[in-house]
Amino acid sequence: MNNNINHNEQHYDLVLLQQQGLIDAQNVNHELLNSAASEARSPWFISLFFGMSGILASLFFIGFLTLLLDNPSSG
Repeated sequence: MNNNINHNEQHYDLVLLQQQGLIDAQNVNHELLNSAASEARSPWFISLFFGMSGILASLFFIGFLTLLLDNPSSG
């Protein structure tokens, strides 16, 4: 069901681009769009894993910058 919604959104975007004269109808490869829309999405836990690893990486980066830019007071 989601693939149908995504395909409709892509079709709407292509119609807008054609109306503005940015692309021609000949340049649109509907077979490629249909195959891309029919591919299965990754499971939810993979997205969760990448999200959590991004948060962890950002925390490590902030810690590194804190250590790098920390001005120890001499005194």
